[in-house]
Amino acid sequence: MSLKFQHFEVTDGPDGTPRLLGKGAMGVTYLATDTNLRCPVALKVIAPELLADPVARQRFLREARTAAALRHPNVATVLFLGEEGGDVFFAMEYVEGETLEEKIKRDGPLPPARALRVSLEVTAALAAAHRAGLVHRDIKPSHIMHAAQDGEPHVKLIDFGLAKLEEGEFTGATLAEASLAGFTGTPQYASPEVINGDTADIRSDIYSLGATLFAMLVGKAPFQGSLAQVLSKHLSKEPPLDQLPPEAAGLRPLLERMLAKDPAQRYQTPAELRAGLEASLPNSTPPTKPPPLPAETDAPGRSRLVPIALLILLVVAAAGIFVLARFFAKTGGINQPALIAAVEPTPLPTPEPTPEPTPEPPPPPEKAFMEAAAASTEKDDLAAALVNYAEAAGVAADPSDAKARMEMLSARIRAEGDGIDAA
Repeated sequence: MSLKFQHFEVTDGPDGTPRLLGKGAMGVTYLATDTNLRCPVALKVIAPELLADPVARQRFLREARTAAALRHPNVATVLFLGEEGGDVFFAMEYVEGETLEEKIKRDGPLPPARALRVSLEVTAALAAAHRAGLVHRDIKPSHIMHAAQDGEPHVKLIDFGLAKLEEGEFTGATLAEASLAGFTGTPQYASPEVINGDTADIRSDIYSLGATLFAMLVGKAPFQGSLAQVLSKHLSKEPPLDQLPPEAAGLRPLLERMLAKDPAQRYQTPAELRAGLEASLPNSTPPTKPPPLPAETDAPGRSRLVPIALLILLVVAAAGIFVLARFFAKTGGINQPALIAAVEPTPLPTPEPTPEPTPEPPPPPEKAFMEAAAASTEKDDLAAALVNYAEAAGVAADPSDAKARMEMLSARIRAEGDGIDAA
């Protein structure tokens, strides 16, 4: 039968035992299901042997409340805190992946660029904690969940069990009360000030992240040996940066500053550290050289393009010489108006407009009358011709006296030799 803590049901593994995600000094973490929301969660339950220890219990509650106060993509979000039958537990978002410690054990050191990007994401989480006035105090590979999103590393910082306020000691407990087995933290990644019991601030987390970056690049923590040896080396020995692989040799100045013994010599804030990490990233791939233009290649057409270009230049030069020669021939020297006149084209003459033909004037009235009379054979026609003539001549004509006028005109016409009979 599966374990249940209120509405959280622990997932069983293939062998029927609870699916364990992690185990630490404070308790165990299981894969479970939120039966209300029907989604997977990571369920952390305090170790049974610590239930009777008020200091351990207070520390466990503080871890849940500290993580719940942070809302950041690189911090595992706490969703619920509760008690069940004397057990204390809290549920947080389930991050599908593995711890950075597990990845290093399986695959060995990370490429420098990937290690720097993981460090940048942890730095972002530290910046969120710093804004909340918190110090994690236990940065190490097993507290960094590592996954991949679209081929890029994506990490979540977990386990705020040793977190403290920067201005003061642990909430609800003193450092001595919270210390387990005489030491608080993980020796391989602890800063000198934590080892000495001095006040620790965000620069302590920067030191621990430096030791974690060293482990990502080399495959192990900077200092090895017994507990006493490791603590002593953190206090007095320089980190063995000569162990860095050749491809990570350029990161030596970065690690020297992160792992400085004196906190004043380290990066002072997450923002400063982020700038240092970004400056240490390998340069982006340089842009490829654009292909040369066809005239610059050794293509077969090149031998034809060059002579053609030279020929065009020669033609232009010859035209220029011709214009200058013409100019000097006209002016005998340099004269700006003459030069302009020599090079400017001569305007074409404007053609004169063709006069429109003058229409012939109409024949005089007398001639029109005589032509009409010559063509007439009847007196009525002659009378009509007479009327037309009189109107054309501006004389009021009356057909009643047409006979007298015809006789007068007939005499005139005969005098001119037209031979019209005045009947």
